[in-house]
Amino acid sequence: MADLAQKYQDDFEAAVGTARYEGREEGRVEGREEGRVEGREEGRVEGREEGRAEGALKKATAIILNMHHRGESIDKIADIVMESKEDVEKVIREEA
Repeated sequence: MADLAQKYQDDFEAAVGTARYEGREEGRVEGREEGRVEGREEGRVEGREEGRAEGALKKATAIILNMHHRGESIDKIADIVMESKEDVEKVIREEA
């Protein structure tokens, strides 16, 4: 009888061990997938932000150059595009 009880105990412990292992593995798989999904979403958000910033920079550069070609003063250009005079001068120098 004691041998039978020990066998059941051993079988139970083996089943629990297997269930824990499978549970951990399932958790790892789910965690990896969630991480991938979150990573993709973060990448999309960062990409959108970078794209917007790049677009704003291109637009400001175009405005600066257009105003400069029309003969507007550096002070006026800086005021309109809300950039420093130094930044406006740098854009003009780089594009010249």
